[in-house]
Amino acid sequence: MPSINYEEIYSKFRLKADAYDLLDLREDDVNMFMCEWLHSSIQKPYIYRLFNQVEFHDDIQKLEYSMKYVVEKYFDQGFVSDILGIGMVIEWITPKIVNLNNIVQVYASSDEKFYSQTNHLNGLKDLRASLVKEQQDIIKQRGYIWNSYLESNS
Repeated sequence: MPSINYEEIYSKFRLKADAYDLLDLREDDVNMFMCEWLHSSIQKPYIYRLFNQVEFHDDIQKLEYSMKYVVEKYFDQGFVSDILGIGMVIEWITPKIVNLNNIVQVYASSDEKFYSQTNHLNGLKDLRASLVKEQQDIIKQRGYIWNSYLESNS
């Protein structure tokens, strides 16, 4: 069964997200969060349906998987790491959207005005939606290009 080191997936996450908030945490805590985001990212139906089997080996930081439709070993590894890296960014950004600081209005005493976090919150929601769309588009494109039904008829 093919496998990917967690670090390969984590590097895709780091390419997509400037997660400066993680710099304040201990390395053990960062690894725990990254591992949880990885587990959560694969539990979406449109992701999980790509696999026949998935096994997490957190102790050795390795993911073993079997794809339903295999294209080529190295392409599939890149595809899986891209999809899960984007999924980790989605899991990382979701708690930032549902954060009390983004929901409560801010009162500025010097101007005596209320400020709403609406623009910031909408920006975060749009970012999350674009990441979900990017992830789903990559999956759709792979399915369109390597369609076993079409290949058997040609």
